[in-house]
Amino acid sequence: MQNQYDTPSKILERVKEVLQTIPDSEFSMRAWKQQTDCGTVACAWGHTLMKTPEFEDDWSLTDEPLEEGSTLLYLNRMPHNVFKTLAGYIGITEADTIDIFHVKSYQSKYPTPMEVISKINNLIENLQPRGALEGSEKG
Repeated sequence: MQNQYDTPSKILERVKEVLQTIPDSEFSMRAWKQQTDCGTVACAWGHTLMKTPEFEDDWSLTDEPLEEGSTLLYLNRMPHNVFKTLAGYIGITEADTIDIFHVKSYQSKYPTPMEVISKINNLIENLQPRGALEGSEKG
């Protein structure tokens, strides 16, 4: 099966689609994926992975909460810097990745899915299509 999420915009739109279905009670930017008495709690990327098989095959999530300052995750069973790896996977800058996916990038200590969606919308509006700059330079 070919992955339909082959551009940064398509990946970010998928994150938004998933987040629109997540109640605040199941959302925490402080956990990739964590079982609680009330069910599974996860962050923006954790929920996206659980609901998108095309992504989940590449990533490995643990049920452990993220430790303060934790920067490791597993991609294809190898440890990686979270934000650098996620930036490369999505195709956006590491700064943009931190702005969207790091809990400390939000004014609220407990950001909601809608706050994340708002940041994604702002980024998508500013993304240039791949090749746009090269095409505009040709005369």
